[in-house]
Amino acid sequence: MNVHGYIKEEYVTDLGNEKFVNSFENITFKLEDLQIYIDKFIEIRSSGRIINTNFKDDEWILNAQKNESKSLIRFNTKLSTEMKLLLKCFTILGIIEGHVNAYTQLRIKYLNECLLQCFGYQAESEKNVIAFESWLLSKTKPLLSKLGPILNQFLNFYNPILKKELLEISNQICIFVDGVRTLPNFKDTLIFDHIITDFQKTWTDYEKLIFFPIILWWRVTLVIPMRVIEFCSLANDCITVDSSNRFLLKIPRKKVRAKKQNEINIADVLEINEDLFNLILEYKETTQDFNKTPYLLSYDAYCESLRVKKSNGRQLRKNNIDMFGTQQLSSLLVYFYEEIVEKKYNFTLEKIKLLDTRHYAFCNMMLQGFNMLTIARIGGHKTLNAQMHYFSHLENLSQSSIQFLAEQHNKFSSLPDQSSLRSEEKIIKAKSLLKRYTEDEIKNFFSMEFGYCTFNPEKCPVGDCRHCSHLYIPADQFNSQLIYWLNDESIRLTNLIKEQLELMKSITCNMTYNFGTFESDPIAQSELSFLAANSKKLREQKAQNDAKLNLIFREGALHDEE
Repeated sequence: MNVHGYIKEEYVTDLGNEKFVNSFENITFKLEDLQIYIDKFIEIRSSGRIINTNFKDDEWILNAQKNESKSLIRFNTKLSTEMKLLLKCFTILGIIEGHVNAYTQLRIKYLNECLLQCFGYQAESEKNVIAFESWLLSKTKPLLSKLGPILNQFLNFYNPILKKELLEISNQICIFVDGVRTLPNFKDTLIFDHIITDFQKTWTDYEKLIFFPIILWWRVTLVIPMRVIEFCSLANDCITVDSSNRFLLKIPRKKVRAKKQNEINIADVLEINEDLFNLILEYKETTQDFNKTPYLLSYDAYCESLRVKKSNGRQLRKNNIDMFGTQQLSSLLVYFYEEIVEKKYNFTLEKIKLLDTRHYAFCNMMLQGFNMLTIARIGGHKTLNAQMHYFSHLENLSQSSIQFLAEQHNKFSSLPDQSSLRSEEKIIKAKSLLKRYTEDEIKNFFSMEFGYCTFNPEKCPVGDCRHCSHLYIPADQFNSQLIYWLNDESIRLTNLIKEQLELMKSITCNMTYNFGTFESDPIAQSELSFLAANSKKLREQKAQNDAKLNLIFREGALHDEE
């Protein structure tokens, strides 16, 4: 039987150990195959690998191996019968694959914990996804590096309904590069953002109908750190205006009351700006001719896509499918990259995953000076520690934004503020606007230590020429001293930005919070807000400075005096 690309071969009972192991990747758990696993257990016990135990026992003893002593494997008695069978069968596959005792113990210990805390609900739902994310976020980085492959292998074997969403969360949280979780290339992310902005100005009626959910996903989840399943489950009546004329968005998450002293009351209604409110309203108007469902996103509108029609996607509608879910959103994002990003805009970008916007939203809130309690309530975290791992992104995100800004300063004579993730300035296929001045024009400028000021030094709003867009340095003045002057400032600003980020982390982690009233230390919050604004200013200063360095290195030739 073919199940989601994983093949269960009918003659599995006749396979020897070697072939059985080779087929492991292709096996998913089915209760009707239970006798196969029991027979394998008996074979393993007969070989002496497992001793003094039966398949039905909640404790298995693994015999001593090379450089290892006997080991006890426990299956949690609080697990449901089916979950316990699932875990036992998975253990058998690992033993056949040749896992040592210590690794088998590690796998079963944390899978016991995962199943008990995340899959204790009777029906699979978004609760499982939320609990799974929270459980992972409570673990340390070294442990997560070990859990990643274990969870991926187990989820493929378990094959739950929400396997795709669970795997995406596992990969996002557990995979590290040089000790930091991976996010898409920052430059590609910004270009994607500008494509979204431009696309909304030029889309056809068909493109608007089909790809509007992608626009909504990007605009909403880049600001509010929502889970993908929460976004797809937004109700048709999710937006309201209260008596104070505030625009509100209701998120489909259970408003959980804190049970412990340091647990947080999660918010399910958030205030949004008018632009976001109107965007959601526009989508509702665009899809109003389709069958109304309890959900905001229209599955019927999705089925109008030529790609869906070709793949007989409308057939699902006959099976009472009325929810535009995470699978449809994921497919639509792939389609958007192919039809809009690559064909219409002629860009080949590193693809953003659905969950990435949640990470960006958390990082943006941190860089803007929001404290941990506010971020946790908005992001749906029950504890403050759940967001700690997002700090690992901040330095890389900050440096990437500086590099991108520096490139843009080399393309434009003046730029609006782009030091945050979002910007309305169109940068797609931008041409260089660097000014070249004649000798007569230069005579009207003010000579500085390096280059010329095209403004007026007495009225300088910046204070340091290296941070100023009004500094003009002719190519014949490019020399080693100029490079040292700029490079020293680049190093100084790099260290200062890093120190500011560390200080922001320290303040928000050590701030006094009132979990009952959601209040925080006003003095510490004021300091955090100041550091956030100053850090933003430093990033812009470094971008201006580094743009000048980039120009010198690109031009190449230096004019040092003999």
